[in-house]
Parts: sequence; structure tokens; C-alpha cells
Amino acid sequence: MLVAASAGFACTAILNPRDDVQRCNTADDCDATGDPRAIAECRFDPEHMDLDTTEVDKICVAAFRDVSCNPDNYAGQGGTHPFRVAFDEANHYQPCPDDAIVAGCRPPPAMSCSDADLTENEEGLCDDPDIEGAEYGNGDFGTEKQDVLDAFCQSFFCEADWVCNEDKQCERCDPELPPGMGGCGTLFVAGAPSCIYPSEDQLDCGDGDTDLDEPRFGNCG
Repeated sequence: MLVAASAGFACTAILNPRDDVQRCNTADDCDATGDPRAIAECRFDPEHMDLDTTEVDKICVAAFRDVSCNPDNYAGQGGTHPFRVAFDEANHYQPCPDDAIVAGCRPPPAMSCSDADLTENEEGLCDDPDIEGAEYGNGDFGTEKQDVLDAFCQSFFCEADWVCNEDKQCERCDPELPPGMGGCGTLFVAGAPSCIYPSEDQLDCGDGDTDLDEPRFGNCG
């Protein structure tokens, strides 16, 4: 399990118990992490970055891999990479209705989200209070098929709070940022979360049981 040691993407964890930390001069001195989500790094922990490397050894830590969520980078396998295919074929989007209140959409004129037991968020969209995190509706965010991009990151890192940021890199979501720019969010389609997101069972992939070439997407069939 990778444990965040600081804010942002550079999440790290000691590879070995603190009473038996693996010392190193370079990353080549470190054992492999045994987890495809992580790479071994050789450095000081954030509290001791000013130590003299000629006097004190660095320690081996596990850091989350830098993973691209740009579909254009997955054009291999004769154009059949599952991520590329899922992005190209995503057609489950629907416009928000003009005469009904649904989660992820703005309410029609003279109506409010509360009329359907929903809450209105800062963007004026109706949120489902039973769904954790901010929700956003089709057409109300700036990145095409953001749910497919986020789902790819969630699948590889095996947790639902991973998203694809504006630089097309996977990272843990930040609730202070807008969707598509590293912020948390769930794309709603016709009042329900997008079908492309991995299910809880699909996210329960265990240590090491994840592969960029075999992403697990929800059933949109």
C-alpha cells in the first residue's frame, strides 16, 4: 500500500520497516517495489532534504509511477489498445433534459435541485448527496470524455480518487480543483454515474494485479 508522504503527485512510502530501512546511493541500489504502480527511488525523506550525501546515506522509497492518460499515447496494438478503443467508442453521452431534474445537470427554469431531493453545487449543477465528491454533467466540463480518462487512471491505480489532469497525467484528485484539471468529480449521464467507471469489484485489484495494457472499465453495453 502506497502511503502519501506529501501533497501532490509525489506520494511515497518506505519500502521496508523504519527499523530496517534500505540505504542507498542511487535507485539501482534499491530492491524492486513488486508493485507495477510504483517505482523505487533513492532520496532523503522530505524532513531531511538538507542532509549531506557524503556523510549520510539516502533511503529507498516507493513512489507512484508517472502514468500518461493521453489516449494518443496508446495507439499501439494495431489501434486496438483497450484505452484507445474505449475513448474512441464512448457514445453513452446524452444532453441534459429541458423538463426534468437529474443529477449532473442544471435544473430547468422555475425549478430547483431540491425539488428532486438533490443539492445545487457551486457550478449550479444538481448533486446527488449519496455520491461522494463533486458531480458534473455532460457538457459542463471542458475536457472531452473526461470520465473515460479518469476511469483509466482509476483502473491502473486501483482507487476511485485518481483522475486525469489537464496535462494528461494520472494523479490523486484535489477537491479544490475543477474536473478535468485534477479535481474530483463524477460525470453523470441521465441522472446516474457514467457507466465507464470501474466498479468496486474491478477496483479491488490487489497488490500488483494491475496492467496499463489491460484497463478495467465499467459495463456500458
